[in-house]
Amino acid sequence: MDDALSTFASQDSRSVTVKTRDGMVKLDTEHITYAELCQRCVVYHMLNGTEVESVTIRSTFSSAVAELLSDHRFTLGGTSLAVNLSCITSVENDTVHFKCGNSVYLSKKAFRDVRSKWCSFWFIDN
Repeated sequence: MDDALSTFASQDSRSVTVKTRDGMVKLDTEHITYAELCQRCVVYHMLNGTEVESVTIRSTFSSAVAELLSDHRFTLGGTSLAVNLSCITSVENDTVHFKCGNSVYLSKKAFRDVRSKWCSFWFIDN
């Protein structure tokens, strides 16, 4: 039984590898609250409040975070933001609030899309 539980837990725990100025860093997706494009780098905001900055990207943001977006918990919140639906505590007044205390403002279209996906994630999918 313990082996089955550990196998199931390892399948749910995914990670992404990020190339930083200091080398390669492996990030658990469950600890990433959101990722944003900032001056041609992807900045990963973590649950513990830390940030991990990638090297300069030479592709689109969505291509740079494609591995992250393959996880069902993540969705785009516009052209330069990917949010972890499981880390959102509330969505109100065009603002998304996260467990770590951070908040991000979204355009009206992106806000509606994220709010809809967040509601589906918590109230329909789970």
